[in-house]
Amino acid sequence: MADPLSSTAASIVSITVPALHGARLLLNDLHNIVDAPKAIATVKEDIQSVEIALEGLKAVPSSEWDSLGEEVANGSKLTVMTCAKACESFRQDLQQWTRHSGDGNLSWRDRANVGFFKQERINLLSQQLRNCKATVSMTVSIATLHSSIRHGHTTEDLRDNILKEDKGMAAAIAARDVQIMELQHRTRELLVADTPSDLGRDKAELLDQINQQLTALAASRKVLEGLISKSRERTLVKVTNVRMSEGGRVVAGLVNTQGNTPMHISSLTLSKQHPAGNASPGSPRA
Repeated sequence: MADPLSSTAASIVSITVPALHGARLLLNDLHNIVDAPKAIATVKEDIQSVEIALEGLKAVPSSEWDSLGEEVANGSKLTVMTCAKACESFRQDLQQWTRHSGDGNLSWRDRANVGFFKQERINLLSQQLRNCKATVSMTVSIATLHSSIRHGHTTEDLRDNILKEDKGMAAAIAARDVQIMELQHRTRELLVADTPSDLGRDKAELLDQINQQLTALAASRKVLEGLISKSRERTLVKVTNVRMSEGGRVVAGLVNTQGNTPMHISSLTLSKQHPAGNASPGSPRA
């Protein structure tokens, strides 16, 4: 019977490798455009950042995917797939927006007028690439930190790093919520707006890209929520089977630690003290 853990890692790699290939093809096409709009330069930088992040994701070992859980693994796959689809769609669009020059390079067909819808689509791609890079990078970072904990290398610095990652992921979730609301609002605007017939196709393609972006944001959000949940499990300090006498105190915590550390205290037993000379109800008599 196949090891499901190995299967998870293999499925991640099987999605990541073609995504890397597609990103590199798009990057190569963008490099070949001799007179591209300035926004294209930003896209090239974003693709290069995504490449680095995907290489890191591909290297996450099988054992860590099991530790991160199915929700994170499935969300990561969907994040990568939507990113790959965005790159592929944009590469196809470039063939319409550019033409081949005599030296084999590509030239922008209408550099003076990129077009409002085209400019918005370029910006959307940059945003999606940045979100993909951030989500993948956080996944790799948490996997690395959890690996250290699983192998018994827990330190205060390590816990602090995980708590910092948690704060960063919480902020990223809030940012994605804002992006989702903005894109939903933009969708409503486009649906009710009057559009010239010659721009109908551009508008339809923009709406399709917005829908892809919404799917990617939802997947990213699930990944981040799953990572935070796993981080809290790993950093939770558990105190159990505590016995104390009446009037005593139980002090639990970590020394020299800043910030909040989640704790779980269970099985606390209180034993009542009796004055000297008074036997407890269950004590033997002389």
